[in-house]
Amino acid sequence: MRYSRALLSVGRNEEARAVLHQFEQLGPDVRSRPHRGVLDFFNLDPAQRRAQFLANIEAQVRAYPRNISLRVRLGEELLAQGKTAQALQAFREVLPLTSEANTLAECGKALLDEQQYEAARVFFERAVANDVSASDSRLDLAIVFFHVSGAEAGLAELDKVPAVQRRGDYFLLRAQMLDAQGKLEEARESLDQGIRAAPTRPDLYFQAALFLIKHAQLQPAVDLLQQALQVIPDEPKLLLAEAIAYGLMDWPVETRKVLNKIESRWPEWSQPYLIDGVILSGHAKFSEAKPLLETAVALGFNDATAYYNLALADDHITPPDEVGARRAVEAALRLSPADAYIQSLAGKIAYEGKDYQTALEHLNAAVRIQPDLAEAHEWLGSTYRALGETEKATAELQEVARIEQQAHTPDQGTFPSPASLLFLVRAPQPWP
Repeated sequence: MRYSRALLSVGRNEEARAVLHQFEQLGPDVRSRPHRGVLDFFNLDPAQRRAQFLANIEAQVRAYPRNISLRVRLGEELLAQGKTAQALQAFREVLPLTSEANTLAECGKALLDEQQYEAARVFFERAVANDVSASDSRLDLAIVFFHVSGAEAGLAELDKVPAVQRRGDYFLLRAQMLDAQGKLEEARESLDQGIRAAPTRPDLYFQAALFLIKHAQLQPAVDLLQQALQVIPDEPKLLLAEAIAYGLMDWPVETRKVLNKIESRWPEWSQPYLIDGVILSGHAKFSEAKPLLETAVALGFNDATAYYNLALADDHITPPDEVGARRAVEAALRLSPADAYIQSLAGKIAYEGKDYQTALEHLNAAVRIQPDLAEAHEWLGSTYRALGETEKATAELQEVARIEQQAHTPDQGTFPSPASLLFLVRAPQPWP
């Protein structure tokens, strides 16, 4: 993986693609000798390593059943490997063994990060009951109520934080909940209070950055993230948010500098490559976007966003990669068939391949999902014209004119809109 990145950095894209292909071909049985010891453990491929690590923890829990920290670590690892039911059982077995607030909070935080809100609620409620000074757990409990019951319930729980404990993190969380209620001015006031009070939690800094970018406050978002990175240096989520903010401001040098830092330090993390590729695709730099999107996919980012943008890049490079574009858009369709932009792109690619019936299927699906999607109507018109159906072609062009006259801006979904990139960052992908 590092070799492919080095080749990309000097513009040797074809060689990099070949090395990346070798990486993708590596299977779980690439080594035949037995693995013993710490160094051999790290020579295992990632899937084998995770399986061995989990087996080691399970063996230790069996050997020391009353060791609470081992049980907590087991629950966290099961969650990380997507074994949710087993993880919930492991955490339930922790409850009768401890009343220590920090341990309870650690369990709750692991569950909260995986959106297991009801399970997290039990741990945070016990943590604040056992330690009234556990203000961080009270904030997390408010987050749980926010997700389970809405902003009003979250604010009600948040108001239980004693006044003397209301610091920067409290105000950042309050701003998020007020924004969810549509109380924009109150949210801004709370955000200002939070920034002045120097918050410490990266997740709440991140949510504050979301708030600012959502409301087109890009320079304040960058200022906030730079403040956050002084408090919590090299936090990957905040660095990625900073890169996205620079990308939305169209500051390519700053964007490239931050993304290169992330990709060099965490080369196995797929999301920076995805964000990098989507930003370049949004600026029509398709030849540069393609290898980055291929890297994100090779690293396991199995998401419609990656495949959609990869199909877009394959369709626009010179010469177009027709096979690659078709393969990528088919993968995007499998993952998100109800997205109008994916259906529209699939129709365009089919039209360019002279597969007009398939083009009609996808383009008609796109306009059923999003009737005012002008690009789908344009390609429908072209397809009908190629089939000799002049009246239908004219009707589609008239529909395009109607949409443009109304100056209607359709909802851009999660794929073409650069502002949605931060919400891709919130997807359940592991942080380094």
